[in-house]
Amino acid sequence: MNVIGNNSSLNDTQKLCYIKSALKNDASLIQSDQDSFESLTEALRNHYENKRALVDIHISEILSVTKIQNDNPAQLRFLIDTVGSNLR
Repeated sequence: MNVIGNNSSLNDTQKLCYIKSALKNDASLIQSDQDSFESLTEALRNHYENKRALVDIHISEILSVTKIQNDNPAQLRFLIDTVGSNLR
């Protein structure tokens, strides 16, 4: 977001459009109080900078993986992927 925010060749509306187009998944659902780049970046910071909430989410995802049945390779791969993605 700093790259977009520090780009003096873009006005606020262009910055807002650019950041909205770059957001994916849950981040694209974040709402801001005003329809401005500054308001949206503040809403994103408030949502994603809550470190304790992020840790809780990652732990919950790891603990919610179902028990592997009968040496199932697909389930083992899913477990490895889930744990790996939540540890990064």
